Amino acid sequence: MQIKIILSFLILACCSAGYGQEAPRRDTLAVDVYYRRGYSTLDDSLRSNGRRLSLFSEHLRSLLQDSQQQIQHVRIVSGTSPEGTANANKRLAKNRTACVLDYFSRNFPSWNVVFDTISDGEDWAGLAALVAASDMPGRNEVLDILHNTPVWVIENGKVVDGRKRQLGMLQGGRPWNYMEKHFFPYLRRSAISVIYESAAQQTQEPAPEVKEPIKEP
Repeated sequence: MQIKIILSFLILACCSAGYGQEAPRRDTLAVDVYYRRGYSTLDDSLRSNGRRLSLFSEHLRSLLQDSQQQIQHVRIVSGTSPEGTANANKRLAKNRTACVLDYFSRNFPSWNVVFDTISDGEDWAGLAALVAASDMPGRNEVLDILHNTPVWVIENGKVVDGRKRQLGMLQGGRPWNYMEKHFFPYLRRSAISVIYESAAQQTQEPAPEVKEPIKEP
């Protein structure tokens, strides 16, 4: 089964510490893994994923070998785009989380760490953020539906309407088609965050921020 994944890599320093401070500084090492619709398998060949995953692993190994750094926990948040059924998308999100856990077990087999996992299925909040930051056709109407229409509209115990239906019917489907092309690929992701603390008492260089633009294939 083939799957294409988009991966954007970010190492983010969350908190700063002044020179001579003894309090630990909390930082985050993070990477986002994006998938093709309906799939959950990692593909290193797409958009330099292998190189960026290698860079992520390199920084993580450096943390694990540094006695001044203490890993607190790892969070994995997986989601999907809204096509398909809600139940199928929840299963897909869980499969994507399982795939990331398998990546850690294969690449860091002796690592004893607590994983905090969230697999909620359709990433509506992520879609709303992408729409809000865009100038897409029907932007305001789409945001109104996202913010004010439930996923399911139920009357007398029956589903009579819903968020997907309203989005799909809006302006003859043009906004939905636009989002499907430009936004949905970025909702098919697992966001991985490694939270760690530094016990060093002097100013340290923050973790580098590495960004690589994502281009349409």
